[in-house]
Amino acid sequence: EAFIGANATVTAGAPVSGGDVVVTAAFDEDLDVQAYAGALGLVGLEAQVALVDDTTSVSAHVGNGADITQADDVVIQATTIQDLNAQAMGGAIGGVAAGASVGRATADGSTKAYLGSDVQVGKATGQSVQDLAITATSDVEVTTSELMISVGIGAGSGSDARAKITPNIEASIGTGSDVKVTGGVTLTGQSLADADADAFGVAAGGVAVGVSIAEATITPDIHTFVGGNATVEAGGAILVRTLHNYDVNGVVTAKNATANAEAPGGGLISGNGADADATASATAETYVAAGAVLTAGGNVTVSALASNKAEADGTGVHVPSVQGDQS
Repeated sequence: EAFIGANATVTAGAPVSGGDVVVTAAFDEDLDVQAYAGALGLVGLEAQVALVDDTTSVSAHVGNGADITQADDVVIQATTIQDLNAQAMGGAIGGVAAGASVGRATADGSTKAYLGSDVQVGKATGQSVQDLAITATSDVEVTTSELMISVGIGAGSGSDARAKITPNIEASIGTGSDVKVTGGVTLTGQSLADADADAFGVAAGGVAVGVSIAEATITPDIHTFVGGNATVEAGGAILVRTLHNYDVNGVVTAKNATANAEAPGGGLISGNGADADATASATAETYVAAGAVLTAGGNVTVSALASNKAEADGTGVHVPSVQGDQS
């Protein structure tokens, strides 16, 4: 968390030689959790579980009632970058063999950049602020990959992979704030999310049962707004935008939710099932609240762009045992 406290007064430079006011908070995480196990014997039983649950909150903000009197650029920026991976692999061989691989990774939490309520920017007599940029960016990749192989006279195999991305992202100007800049104002709330779940389970034997489940979910909440009764006056343009799986140039990315489940197996008696479920359903909201006043020397743009892509593939294959006599 990075912030300017409530009712603080901040002046950067002088009217003829200004400086910048920068409030920035960033979190960069690369987390890899792995679980491996195996069993061999008359009775082989084993399980491995890899779990990741991240609820990190990142915040950059200016407190209620604060006053930024002078600056070239005022930058309020919160950034979250996460790469989460959960991987479980196992094998069981025996007269009776059974095993399960479970991997679950979730990225939740929040990323917020904002001016609080009743903040003043560039309103002091004889002083000025050139540009205001408020940006909240969440860039998350979550991968789960699970493998389970069971071989025996009686064999059972289960593989369960679930990848979820469900953060809250916000970029905003608070209720009653008063902003005046000679240049432009930009508010950006951005979500970049890619979830991949891959489950592969094999069961082979006289009696064999195998199940694979894969679930990939992308459901972030992104809100970019100017609060009620706020006033924003810019000599240039005003841009208020929400982006989900779009870059800042308005180009769609290749990120999506992908689930793949495979459950091949074989035996005299066998049953194999695969269930793959992919969900991409972001909430992307951009608005100017009731009572707010926006005045610009250039364009005023309020926009929301979201790309929701999901792919799911589930395959269960049974290969029967074949016996032959030759004389």
